[in-house]
Amino acid sequence: MQAFAAVVESGGLTLAAQRLNIPKGRVSRRVSDLEAHMGTRLLHRTTRSVQVTDDGRACYEPCVRVLGEIEELEHRMRLVNEPLQGLVRVDLLPPIARWIVAPELPEFRRRYPSICLHISTSNRLARLVEDGLDVSVRGGSLEDSTAVARSVADVRMGLYAAASWASLRGPVSHPAGLAARDRIGSISVATRTVRPWRLERHGAIVDLLEPPGVAFDDEESALAASLAGAGVVVAAPFAVAEYVYRGSLVLVMPNWSAGVRSVSVMFPASRHLALRVRVVVDWLVDVLSRSSDMRLTPEALHHALRAPDRLDPDAATMFGRNSGHAHP
Repeated sequence: MQAFAAVVESGGLTLAAQRLNIPKGRVSRRVSDLEAHMGTRLLHRTTRSVQVTDDGRACYEPCVRVLGEIEELEHRMRLVNEPLQGLVRVDLLPPIARWIVAPELPEFRRRYPSICLHISTSNRLARLVEDGLDVSVRGGSLEDSTAVARSVADVRMGLYAAASWASLRGPVSHPAGLAARDRIGSISVATRTVRPWRLERHGAIVDLLEPPGVAFDDEESALAASLAGAGVVVAAPFAVAEYVYRGSLVLVMPNWSAGVRSVSVMFPASRHLALRVRVVVDWLVDVLSRSSDMRLTPEALHHALRAPDRLDPDAATMFGRNSGHAHP
């Protein structure tokens, strides 16, 4: 089957022999043996060319599929004895690295002491092969055709501003009340354009197309500007819960959200991932999928502060971890 597939893919016996590193006569005999076993002619051979028959075309794809399954089985068997050690390069969104992954690292180190993690943080779309990465965690649409993406969470984004800004600006009940100067925008690293704001409430959608007064390509810088009183920023609740708890930030327009951002774990589209990479991928998927912080909504965070005696379990987990003590 390997010889037959090599002939079809290379277009001749000579090239197939070079590809398989065996004599040309042996390739021909192996194809003849397969034809005898199948009871049909798969190739028309002449002194000048080799042509695939109709039966050969029908046989080719199933042969490739079977060969792929055998190759995958052999690879998995070799992995059984592969030591869990070595370097894995991971790139994370900054808030996920800080609030979700970092607290789980002691347990990872206990389970896999010989795996070395090099973790970088960025907001740009990572290209795994080009950037020399093994794993990446990203939000939004994924455009890397060389990668596989495993969706782990849908994060509902909220609108936040410094308490000082909110007290000076006064309450805002509708998106129309947010002028361009009130908003801190986000610049797409891929397109270098400012992302439009799409706000949602109970099925109603309002698009704010006017460019904001200031925009960043880094979420941490945008959050810092908002904390300083520069305006309203779009953020994930888990990334700002500590600031909300302390009173530094407040939720703007609690009944509106800035949509949902899907979060995925990305890794190379190769069946033959090293075992250490597979382990890290599975660990990240598990950590992010079961994280109550990732499921925290703007509404839960808002209502938890207004009614601490009926604290939402997700918000309670976030407050307990970030503040270092129980909610009063």
